Amino acid sequence: MKTKILLFMLFLFTGIKTIVAEDTYIPMIVPGNQWNELAENISLPPEYQYERTYITILGNDTIIDELTYYKLLTAKDASSNVWESNGYIREDAVNQKVYYKPENHPEWLLYDFDVQVGDIIQSYENQYSFQEVSITVRAIDYISTGDKLRKKITVRSTCFDEDATYFEDHVWIEGIGCMDGFLRSTFALNPDGREQLSLLCFSQNEELIYKPAEIGIEDCFVWRYQNQTGIRDRQVMSGCSIRIIDNTLFLSLEQDATFEIAILDAEGKILLKENGRGNQFQTNINRLYSGVYLVNVQAGNQVFNCKIIKK
Repeated sequence: MKTKILLFMLFLFTGIKTIVAEDTYIPMIVPGNQWNELAENISLPPEYQYERTYITILGNDTIIDELTYYKLLTAKDASSNVWESNGYIREDAVNQKVYYKPENHPEWLLYDFDVQVGDIIQSYENQYSFQEVSITVRAIDYISTGDKLRKKITVRSTCFDEDATYFEDHVWIEGIGCMDGFLRSTFALNPDGREQLSLLCFSQNEELIYKPAEIGIEDCFVWRYQNQTGIRDRQVMSGCSIRIIDNTLFLSLEQDATFEIAILDAEGKILLKENGRGNQFQTNINRLYSGVYLVNVQAGNQVFNCKIIKK
C-alpha cells in the first residue's frame, strides 16, 4: 500500500511540474539570440530571382521615453559584415508582450503570448505602412524545442483599407517569434509585395534552438540566385566598387571580366541593363530620378550587389 501511495504522489508531483513548465513564460528578447531568415523574391525577372539569408541580432540597450529597448541590427549582405539599424524592441516579460519601435515612430505591440483562443489584438501591418491590423487568435498548441515546451499560437491578421479587406495566417512560437519573419508578425510581404521572408534558423549564443523542417534547406545560411537553368550557388564578387560622380556611374573590377550590369528600382523593375568587358565601366544615369537604386553586377557565377543613392 505504501508503494502505491508513493507512486501516486510521484505521478502527481511530476504532473504538477509539467503544468508549471507550460505556464512559465520563455522570453524572446535576450542578448545572444539570433534570427536567420530566408528571403525570397520570385516576382523579379528570372535572372534576378534569389534566395538570401538575412540575420537579425540584438544590439546595445538604450533608454527611450524612460523605457529600456534593444537596438535591432540586421545584416543583408552575403558576408554578413554590414549591419544596419532596424529600429528598437523591448519585452514586457511579466505580461508576455513584445513591442517594436521603428525609427521616428511610436512603438506598437508586435507579439502577445498571454492570450486565449478568440482574443483580438490590435497592431500595425508593418514598419512601412502603419496600417492598423486586427489579429485574431485561432489556435494555441505547444511544441518542444531547445529543451523547453513553448506555446505555438496560430493567428489571423485582418487589414481593412478603402478598396478591400485582406488577411493572412501566421504562427508565433514563444521565445522565438513569427515563422514568416521576426518583424512580420502580422503581414509577411514587403510593402512592394515582392519579397517574402521565412524563419530559417533560430539560435541562442550560437547554439541552434529551432529550425523549421518545412523550409527544406539544410543549412542556416543560403545566398544564391536564379538563372535560366534553375537555382545555383553563386560566389560574391570581390574587388568590385561603384561610385557616382555627377550623373555618371563608374564601375571598377579587380580583374578583367565579361559582365552584365543592371540598375533596378525599389520595386525590382529593371531601369537600365548593359553589358561590359574589362575591369572599368561607366554609364550615364542622368535619366534616373533622385532616389535609392539597386545595382546588380554579374560575371559568370560571380555576383555583386549594392545600393546607390542618386541625388
